[in-house]
Amino acid sequence: MTDAGAAAARSGAYRESIPVWLVGAVVVAAVALRVWILGSPIGRADSDESVVGLMARSILDGERPVFFWGQDYGGTLEPALVALGFAILGTSTFALKLVPALLSGVAAVLVWRVGRRTVGEPAAALAGLLFTLFPPAFLWWSTKERGFYWAALVLALGTVLAALRIRDGTPGARTADVVALGFLAGLAWWTSPQSMYLILPVLGWLAVRHPGLWRTAWPAIPAALVGALPWIRWNLQNGLSSLEEPTPWVTTSYPERLGRFFTNLLPTLLGARHAFTGGWLLGPVGVVMLAGALAGLGFLLGRLAGDRVERRAIEPLLVVLVAFPFLFAIPGASHYVLEPRYGLMLAPVVTLLVAVPLVTISRQIVAVALACLLAAVSVAALVSFAEKNPMFVDLAPPPLGDLEATLEAAGVDRVFADYWIAYPLMFDTEERIVATPVDAVREAGFDQKVRAAEPSTYVVFLASPRDEALAKALRGEGYGYERVETGDFAVYLLSERVVPESIPGAFGPSPVG
Repeated sequence: MTDAGAAAARSGAYRESIPVWLVGAVVVAAVALRVWILGSPIGRADSDESVVGLMARSILDGERPVFFWGQDYGGTLEPALVALGFAILGTSTFALKLVPALLSGVAAVLVWRVGRRTVGEPAAALAGLLFTLFPPAFLWWSTKERGFYWAALVLALGTVLAALRIRDGTPGARTADVVALGFLAGLAWWTSPQSMYLILPVLGWLAVRHPGLWRTAWPAIPAALVGALPWIRWNLQNGLSSLEEPTPWVTTSYPERLGRFFTNLLPTLLGARHAFTGGWLLGPVGVVMLAGALAGLGFLLGRLAGDRVERRAIEPLLVVLVAFPFLFAIPGASHYVLEPRYGLMLAPVVTLLVAVPLVTISRQIVAVALACLLAAVSVAALVSFAEKNPMFVDLAPPPLGDLEATLEAAGVDRVFADYWIAYPLMFDTEERIVATPVDAVREAGFDQKVRAAEPSTYVVFLASPRDEALAKALRGEGYGYERVETGDFAVYLLSERVVPESIPGAFGPSPVG
């Protein structure tokens, strides 16, 4: 049998399909869990999300940013979608977060379509359903608008699907699939280089398995250049700055980052460890769960060794699984594994492989029940952790109502603040209050407006190291001020214009986040 017929053969090997009521149950559970998240403290918009909201409003005003503000990577397809949402629904946190939620749904559909050409039905359909709940760490992440992650995953999965369509159509691959592969890969590269963790292994596999294909696949190259055109234009005008890796907060070696993949990120992807806390699921249960998952993978590989048809169908997924850790560990930023953002590109592969043995209705019901349980436990753990650790403001930003009322009562509309305060304040007030960070400026125009204001106002987290340092520095420099406590914040109303660099010692590294 040819490779092209492998997935179809596997699909025909099983007669049971997923019952409609089970599909409905998964959809209801997925929506309910996201509603729970959005109604809890971890559903508020943090500073990175607020930047996306501000970018979306700038797009509606006619601006065309190429990358996420303040950096030379992270294309702006997702902020453009948020702008469309704002145009239809108005500016709100709900409209902001609706985009990643919908994109995660599109990704689930693509997981199903990729699965049809690899793991076959009904495993493919189940994997698509499970992806709305599993991996559990990405349930919360599907409500986070961080600028480009979900758009990059959708584009990467689209590229993989095009590659599989080419594989199944060889030797006479359709030009439309070849062009789609190139164009989507180019867009994915502009949107996020992380997409290459998924795309490059699949393209490498396709080249090795079908070397003659590339003689007729040349249209993919100009199509990729068209897709990546915003990235190319920007870098030709800015000295290829996107190729310069940002300096990570923590210096680690390649072996250290590779080790963290196996000890932290992979267990989190499998639901055996919690995001942010890093703790094992229910203590020893998580360890047993990880051991069981690894044993299951070993069993699957053993079964594939004796089934050439099935092995060739699933082969591209296995190539990604093997290559991913080594690609993941290349950038210095991948040292950060407390939340699973750098494992998003592997999540569809994990879900598809988990679904391979789940081909009977009884197994499907058990799998859905376990996925719902894991998702609920994950959300509950995050909400509990946020309540116990209020200074993890990228997880659960504090409410801003009291702060906004205090500033408006004082007639203040220009504010210097901590990064995790400035942009949420500006987004929440729809720019009635313009705020700029003292530590990580992402947009120079807002910063200039605040610097020009007289007198100056500063906002820091109440009782934080910066609160104490700012008061001490202002007294030391002889600046007059009034300090007002409101909610989780301390507001410093100065008597004159004072920019941050005029207050030495007041602002070290951000104490939160």
